[in-house]
Amino acid sequence: MDYGLYFHIPFCVKKCIYCDFLSFPSFTVPAEEKEKYFGALRDEWFLKSERIDGGVDSIYIGGGTPSCVDPLIIYELIKCVRAVKPIRDYAEITVEINPGTATWDHFEIYRQAGVNRVSIGVQSTQDRLLRALGRIHNGADCEETVRMAKETGFKDISCDLIFGIPQIGTEPGETFEELQEDLARVCAWGAKHVSAYSIIIEDNTPLSRLFKQDRAREIDSGLERQMYYSIRKFLNTQKIYQYEISNYARKKYKSRHNLKYWECLPYLGMGLGAASYYPENRENPNGDYVRRIHGTHLPRRADERIYDARLPKAERSFSGSVCGTLRLQLL
Repeated sequence: MDYGLYFHIPFCVKKCIYCDFLSFPSFTVPAEEKEKYFGALRDEWFLKSERIDGGVDSIYIGGGTPSCVDPLIIYELIKCVRAVKPIRDYAEITVEINPGTATWDHFEIYRQAGVNRVSIGVQSTQDRLLRALGRIHNGADCEETVRMAKETGFKDISCDLIFGIPQIGTEPGETFEELQEDLARVCAWGAKHVSAYSIIIEDNTPLSRLFKQDRAREIDSGLERQMYYSIRKFLNTQKIYQYEISNYARKKYKSRHNLKYWECLPYLGMGLGAASYYPENRENPNGDYVRRIHGTHLPRRADERIYDARLPKAERSFSGSVCGTLRLQLL
């Protein structure tokens, strides 16, 4: 059976105020520690690869911000995969990119490595909202990043958006019109796939502390619902259709790796914040990740039993006429 692979790159330029992902500003981690981490990442793949009795049909390199590290590291990572297991000719290979962190060299080297899909963290095209969220880029950087991807030969381009952005300090919250502008822009730039997420106020983030200090305020819940429904309506006019709660794609551009999660297909996760799923077990690494990997031991497992009776496909993803009446169940 073929597997998907996920590699977690936990480094970023800086933490955004809403982010509770397992990630670290790159400047806080010494170069030698980063080298050890990537060595452990490759070693974990070599150890786990024995579980695959087929090949690899998807690779997703996420973060953090994978584009904030030397692109040759990504090249070598994919090379390591290919050294021990066949990567199918039709495999989808994705790298996450944040505007302001990628150069022409990044895209060229990614192409040489076999990457054929990029997921760009636009989040918003509104400069005022990007500043309020603590993003390192502006709207022009977003457009430039998409342009570089297209001009280096990438056709499968996904753009991430956040909506429902609250009032932060004296900066007013996102408006309905601003979201419509975001959608129109990413479509005009050439995105074939759009991921749109309602912002979540996570505990122990700078944004949650602003709320506790009464220095941030959520937008009206009715407006946020209106935004959600408008995303589907607008993207439908661009022939970009909803296939999952937060994901929309043109025909033939659904993320095959993402669908593995929804369809209970096997995948292996490598890295500090990665999880794996294979028949009946899901695992998460914990403890001293680098030490355990270099000691040729897989990270200790925190297993969860996965029910053999899988959910019907229509209850896990958006498909055909069931889209409007979907009933979601959590594993």
